[in-house]
Amino acid sequence: MSKKIDLKDQRFGRLVVSHDTGERKHRQVVWHCRCDCGNEVNVVGYDLTSGRTTSCGCYQRERSVEANTVYGMNRQGETHPVYVVWNFNAPALRKPK
Repeated sequence: MSKKIDLKDQRFGRLVVSHDTGERKHRQVVWHCRCDCGNEVNVVGYDLTSGRTTSCGCYQRERSVEANTVYGMNRQGETHPVYVVWNFNAPALRKPK
């Protein structure tokens, strides 16, 4: 078995390692981490050091919202304030001079 690498207080993406949980998963140390968004998660050490896990899942949720937004409107039809302004001014922008 290899030596345990102390990851305490190190940052991996949005996660900061807090402490060793004392658990093992597939012979790997499980670390307790705090995300920048405030959530706390337990992550296997290899997933942190390899870059596989960089947040609690909040980044994926943010990217999902961005991916499902088309021209300022999300799939539920809610509009972004910038889209409202753009849509109001769009006919004037398209008018031939």
